[in-house]
Amino acid sequence: MNFEININSEIPKYQQLVNAINNELANNRLTSGDALPSVNAVCKSLQLSRDTVFKAYSVLKEHGVIESVPNKGYYVANETRKVLLLLDTFKAYKEVLYHSFVNNLPENVITDIQFHHYNIDNFKTIINNSKGKYYKYVVMTFDNKEVAEVLSDIDDSNCC
Repeated sequence: MNFEININSEIPKYQQLVNAINNELANNRLTSGDALPSVNAVCKSLQLSRDTVFKAYSVLKEHGVIESVPNKGYYVANETRKVLLLLDTFKAYKEVLYHSFVNNLPENVITDIQFHHYNIDNFKTIINNSKGKYYKYVVMTFDNKEVAEVLSDIDDSNCC
């Protein structure tokens, strides 16, 4: 596994590691049961503190992405995939859309829903905070010249 950390990024290093592992899962380079590098190995290869790596692994463990086996290490827990459904506003018919969407997905897919309310700042914040956390992104856009640029930061293979 080849994780990369950008020391100049505004994203905390532990979150970059979380995002990198989630990306590996989303792109099927990691699958259920695969072993992750030890905390010490990641510290050494990425020049990170033990606390940073441990925090990243703890976040992944909290989300059910990985599990730890005492004296053995960390492993990919299952093949649960997360999808972000980003809609414009909440209306009754959007609730029907949401339930139809969720009910037609495989059981191993979890859907998070958020609303941007046609506000470009909300839209940017949601997209920027979700980068690397989802297997797929389903986004209802709106007429604003900045939308395309914001979406260009998401890997095309993950965006619908």
